[in-house]
Amino acid sequence: MQQPAQHLFVYGTLMSAFTNPVSIRLRGAATFAANAYVSGLLYDVGTYPAFIATQNPLQKVYGELWLLPQYPDDLLALLDDYEGCTENSEPPFLYLRRQIPAYPITPAKNNPPLPAWTYVYNRSIKNLPHIDSGNYLQYLGNKKK
Repeated sequence: MQQPAQHLFVYGTLMSAFTNPVSIRLRGAATFAANAYVSGLLYDVGTYPAFIATQNPLQKVYGELWLLPQYPDDLLALLDDYEGCTENSEPPFLYLRRQIPAYPITPAKNNPPLPAWTYVYNRSIKNLPHIDSGNYLQYLGNKKK
């Protein structure tokens, strides 16, 4: 049986640059571990991004890696609700929480991946704009120019 991940990878509105109540709660309950990336693609849904996991190491999505508290169930329940993947959410769920390998970005070379929870988009990406950089914050900054 796979051990539950002790980290959470966030790439959108849960990152520390955002001030919504759930991102603030995450910062209060978890500990920032590192900037990181995962293999995948990122799309613009409108007011948030959609992450699709891939196996291609050349396709990178950038975000933050957070160390979860020792007993993360309440925090994960709050995040699941925010991401639209609880029994109270309208099917199909907007996101699914999955474990994926996340690669910390640190000065050390060849950091091993860490298993991390993240939220994978669970709806069609047809007609959604692709975020080529894989970096939601950079994308938002470029949109404002």
